[in-house]
Amino acid sequence: MKLRKDEEKKPVEQLVLPAGYNIINGTTYLVDRINNLKVVMNDSYVPYAFVKEVDRQGELEKIEAIRLINSENKIITIKTDAIFGSHRAFIDSCRLNGLIIFEESAKDIKQFCTALLKDPEKYFPNKHLIAKQSGFVGKELAFAFPNEVIQKLDTDSTVIHPSINNILKCAVEPKGSYDIYREKILAPNAPNIVKFLIIYSLSSMLLDFADVESGGFHLYGPSGSGKTTGARLAGSVYGRATAPDRNISGRSYLKQLNLTDNAVEPLFPLYNNLLLIFDEFGKLITLDLSAFLYKIGSGAHKIRTNTSLELVESEPSRGFILTTGEISIAQALANANESNQAKGKAVRLPSILIKPEYFETDEQSSHDYVQEVTKVITNNYGHLSRDFIVKLFNYVKTYEDVASMVEDYFSVAFYNYIEKLEPKTSIENRFLQRLAFIHSVAQIAFELGVLTWNYDDIDEAMMFIYECWKSEDSNTMTDAEVGVKNIINFIKRNAHCFLDAENDDIWGKSDIIGYEKGNNFYILPERFERLCGTAHIDDVLKLLSQKGLLRSDKGKRVKRAELKAVGKRAYYYVLSRDILSEI
Repeated sequence: MKLRKDEEKKPVEQLVLPAGYNIINGTTYLVDRINNLKVVMNDSYVPYAFVKEVDRQGELEKIEAIRLINSENKIITIKTDAIFGSHRAFIDSCRLNGLIIFEESAKDIKQFCTALLKDPEKYFPNKHLIAKQSGFVGKELAFAFPNEVIQKLDTDSTVIHPSINNILKCAVEPKGSYDIYREKILAPNAPNIVKFLIIYSLSSMLLDFADVESGGFHLYGPSGSGKTTGARLAGSVYGRATAPDRNISGRSYLKQLNLTDNAVEPLFPLYNNLLLIFDEFGKLITLDLSAFLYKIGSGAHKIRTNTSLELVESEPSRGFILTTGEISIAQALANANESNQAKGKAVRLPSILIKPEYFETDEQSSHDYVQEVTKVITNNYGHLSRDFIVKLFNYVKTYEDVASMVEDYFSVAFYNYIEKLEPKTSIENRFLQRLAFIHSVAQIAFELGVLTWNYDDIDEAMMFIYECWKSEDSNTMTDAEVGVKNIINFIKRNAHCFLDAENDDIWGKSDIIGYEKGNNFYILPERFERLCGTAHIDDVLKLLSQKGLLRSDKGKRVKRAELKAVGKRAYYYVLSRDILSEI
């Protein structure tokens, strides 16, 4: 499929000009009522295209600019605001776009442009639609990457990629050999973590076509665990995924979170329908981590005012997120004194612990495998996403065909997951919904010949990540459940360290974790509250009471007791010895 790019120049056929205008010997004239010729421009700039913005719903009403082209194929762009503004603004706009005009001719050229705008469909042979964000634009088969647009050529308009900085344009420019990339990265024996990350990255491109919430995954682990390698592999689907802190030129597809809250917002439209990757979550500069998680999970923007003090609401972006860090999201929230489960934060960015052994293959150690794939993606990247879109567009006829295909595959995959895994909570149901969507896109990519992994390979990779997710308590348990589990595990590990409340002497003992008396454990308040973690202590106590494990004075959370070992009355959290038989 041919790529339709901004630079492509279609010839101007059957030139039509507004009444009174004509081109003679390369000069644009206006013929007045008595047939006198007045020079408008000393060049044959003629109508080439009118320009509108377009979002996922279609083109917007306002014409943003017009484009004129001369005999040497030089195109100038003039904004409509300048045409209907002052002479000085019009002159400055023309000069910025390469057309040098003077005060005496500004009025005549403005009149010429105004006449063209009265019936743009008649005078302009082309229509250019500037994408407001990356990803699918309009209700047609056009996908805007930050540096180019892939579009079927049987449409009457040309979509142009969003206007962005050169750093991201360079980062998403495909480089190297796609064959080498496919041979090594998409190898049949690739580790499950690699399969999942590649599939996950690719699936973000079709997120518009399924009722699945945005959000993502957080890869965490100590230095050397492979989390940044995972992020780089996922980023290689779209572009140059070098580690941001080791990239001297700055042209990396990956981003670092040494950004403020507001600095992240402009990134969303540039990565719409792509994968937005933040390396090193610990560098995040924000006062409200919870709000930030919702923002990167939903792609929602703030409603802002324009220069006319009118409220302007940008269309939310749709795409997946991938973050990395040395600690889990739950721990990051705990460090920020925020709950890790409230309002569904965990399912928006669930944590996956990355281990070096995840990158082992039958033939290679994790160290050797990581070294090899790092060399491959350093020099070969950005091809897989383009291949997917091209083959998808060649397979379907309309935008609606894509929507129908994704919906059908997703419905089947989600039903199979529900039947197979029987989710117990809404959190697990939402996670399986996202997993089913990723699975469905993988199946489509395999059938189109984009992925080399078959149905069994895809299933295995999905189940691998599901088991990783299930093993993380903060992903599947409420704060109170995690707190209770912490307390139970603590008592099980240290039951032999509790002092005998009747016989032991506390003198000379500096680190006392609690006491035991009869069938109860007496835990010091400070110790108990630390074990609750991010959970509210009342929620933990309520859950312990429901299990029949809590002993307390009537109307109180604690029990006041005098233990011989202590020699005075004090308050304790008292738990039944039956707690040892829990979990």
